[in-house]
Amino acid sequence: MIENILGTFRTALCMILTFFIALFASISGLFIGGQRAWEFWREAWGKTILFFLGVKMKINGMENLKGPAVFIMNHESVIDIFTIAAITPKKTTFVSKKEVARFPFVGIIMRMGGCIFIDRSNTRSAIESIKEGVEERRENYSIIVFPEGTRSNAEQGLKPFKKGCMHIAMAAGIPIVPIGQSGARTLASGKSLVIKKGSPIYFEIGEPISTDMWNLENTEKQMELLQEEVKNLIAKAKTKREKALKDRGNEDHFKNDNFSTKAL
Repeated sequence: MIENILGTFRTALCMILTFFIALFASISGLFIGGQRAWEFWREAWGKTILFFLGVKMKINGMENLKGPAVFIMNHESVIDIFTIAAITPKKTTFVSKKEVARFPFVGIIMRMGGCIFIDRSNTRSAIESIKEGVEERRENYSIIVFPEGTRSNAEQGLKPFKKGCMHIAMAAGIPIVPIGQSGARTLASGKSLVIKKGSPIYFEIGEPISTDMWNLENTEKQMELLQEEVKNLIAKAKTKREKALKDRGNEDHFKNDNFSTKAL
C-alpha cells in the first residue's frame, strides 16, 4: 500500500518535472533556436528524471552509441523513454505516437526537435508521416524507435517488431543500432504508470547493422535478424544483472552508486 502511494508520487513528480522542463525548453528555443534547445533539454530531461527517481544504469557497448543511426530498444516500461533520452547522442530525435504532441509544451519542444509523430491506428498515415519525417530529417540526426510499437509485459516477452524502423533506416541510408535492456520492469512494468523503487537497469548496446544491402523483397528476413539480435542483447543484459544481484545477495551495494552523467 505504502509502496503504491510512493509510486504514484514518483509518477506525479515525473509529470511535473516534464512539464516545467518542456516549458523552459520551449522558451529557450525562442532565443537560441529550436534545434539547439532540443539537443540540450532532451538529454537534460532524461538525466534529471532518472536522478530524482534514483535510477542506476549499467551500460556495456557505449562505443556503439554513435550517429547518425536508428536506435532500437525493447520497450518494457515507461522508464524507457527517460533512459533512452539520457544515453543517446545529442543529435537524436524520437518517433512518437501523435497523442504525445498534445501535451502542454511537450509537443512544442518535440516539434522543435524534429520528432516524427505517427497515428498508430492508421498504418497508411503512419507510413506517410515516417516518409515525411525522414525527408525532413536534420543532417547527422539519429532516430529513436521502439520497434514493438508499445510497451510489453513480462508474460508477453519481446513482441513482434513493426517494420517502421527498417523503412526509416533504409530511406535515410543509415545503420540500425540494436539495444537490449533488462531491469526497467522492476520500476514500472508494462502499461503501469506507477513508478516503484527498483533495481539498476542493465544495457547491452549492439554493433551497428548496415542496411545498405537491404531491400523490400526480403523484409521478413531482415526483421527476424533485428528481433533475434535484440533478443540476444536482452539475454546478455539479463544475465549480467542477475549475476550482479546474486553475487551480492541483495541490492545494498547499489545504494552508494552515484548517478554520473560522465558514465553515460
